[in-house]
Amino acid sequence: MEILKVENFSFKYPGEGPWILNNVDFSLKEGEFVLLTGLSASGKTTLLRQCKKPLAAFGDKKGRIFFQGKELDQLTLREDAQGIGFVQQDPQNQIVTDKVWHELAFGLESLGLDQETMRLRVGEIASFFGMEPWFLKKVRDLSGGQLQMVNLASILCMQPKLLLLDEPTAMLDPIASLEFFQGLNRVCQELGITVLVSEHRLTEPYALAKRILFLQDGKIAFDGDPRSFAQEMKKNPQAILESLPSPVQIYAKSSWTDQVPLTVGEALRSRPKIERRDLGDQDREGFADGPSLLSMEKIYFRYQKEGPDVLKGVNFDLKKGEIHAILGGNGAGKSSLLKVIAGVEEAHRGKIFHEGVRRKPGTRPEDLALVPQHPKALFVYKRAREELEEMTQDQEALKKVIEDFDLGGILDHHPFDLSGGEMERLALAKIFLKRPKILLLDEPTKGMDGDFKLKFKGLLRDYLQEGGSVLMVSHDVEFCAETAHRCSLFFNGECISQGSRREFFSGNHFYTTAANKIFRKENPNILTVEDAVEAINFDQERERI
Repeated sequence: MEILKVENFSFKYPGEGPWILNNVDFSLKEGEFVLLTGLSASGKTTLLRQCKKPLAAFGDKKGRIFFQGKELDQLTLREDAQGIGFVQQDPQNQIVTDKVWHELAFGLESLGLDQETMRLRVGEIASFFGMEPWFLKKVRDLSGGQLQMVNLASILCMQPKLLLLDEPTAMLDPIASLEFFQGLNRVCQELGITVLVSEHRLTEPYALAKRILFLQDGKIAFDGDPRSFAQEMKKNPQAILESLPSPVQIYAKSSWTDQVPLTVGEALRSRPKIERRDLGDQDREGFADGPSLLSMEKIYFRYQKEGPDVLKGVNFDLKKGEIHAILGGNGAGKSSLLKVIAGVEEAHRGKIFHEGVRRKPGTRPEDLALVPQHPKALFVYKRAREELEEMTQDQEALKKVIEDFDLGGILDHHPFDLSGGEMERLALAKIFLKRPKILLLDEPTKGMDGDFKLKFKGLLRDYLQEGGSVLMVSHDVEFCAETAHRCSLFFNGECISQGSRREFFSGNHFYTTAANKIFRKENPNILTVEDAVEAINFDQERERI
């Protein structure tokens, strides 16, 4: 049965050219798991929102969208609410009550269902997801993964036929992301609900999806299964290849195998034998024993006076001229550490030293800037252009940052109307114009496609060469392995591990890269796709000689 049909659909904002969506045509069947992918600003978020009537942006439209054979514009709000569920990127955006149980019941209350029906639906969904241990908790006490699972569960209580998800794991750590997609796959397989999910982090959903919709320049450029898409990218490489899971990238960039491995497990079963050789590690030279630009001694911090400590005796330092990445689960204290360093929050115990001088309580250093996890906090104007013009009068610098962060097409848009990736790039560009000595980045790659990440790595290198230093909190394990000089792992408010990137990732079993998981037995120094491709090609070239 056809659940959704998008028929020759085009869209653009009023008075603006070119079309954001251009003659998009596809359909979804009952129980399908479909992954919508594409570069940033390719139209993914716009397309998803056009399929949900209350969220659809106003503008010029051509073509039609049907849900269960009925044109979307003809659906009542009740039919839309019950039939089509939408999960957003930030779990906080959809939470409306203070308790888990009430959040699950809220939508049903809005529909006016009777108490018995509500109790049955809420109980079923809570049991389905194993939510009993935190069913009575306040939502503020949940981890990011639990919060997003509550969003999903509350929508499923409405018993929708179609689930639309817009980067639902962008804010989640790798473990929470895996658990979320496992739950989503159960929903599809066991309940027969059709799933259309847009993501930039493709490791989990790529292997689960039965179809890939590749959106390019507002058009469907590919519609097929994941292995066929990987084979197409091997034959005709495009920028989207950099966003695909590491096993797929290694397959496409080397002569490793004719079979497409979608997961680490599949790659392990077919991996080639490679010689163990030292890839070299210059990561710590000039950093491990160099001067500390910023250091913290026994830092304790809590959000409420009588609440528990979020940071518990943290000792930490940032070396001059390095990129230091902090990893760890949701709620580990990573973002709180950045807020304390930035002076947004105040530690109740401990010392902070800035270039060897102890910082006075209540002061904020002027040569330091924070890009927060939620970049909306940085925006105060109605146009993206004004956000940048506020930071500098230098037209050359302005022109360069617009080009560097690919902002030319969104300068006249309201910052809040941008996609998650565009919003992140605007926030980064705004702070880059300030040129601080220390850059604090909280989840800087969320919403970024793989192609722009390559460019962003170059921008960070240029920033270091100008004398800057970077402290970065991230769930993006692959990006950290490619860019950081040192890495730290936080757990339960403490820094439990620290080392150069190769020491750090080769010593971890879960918080490590897919390439390392695949090849660690042969060579634990392999961290990145580039490392793996180089090792495979080196051994094959040697065999030919």
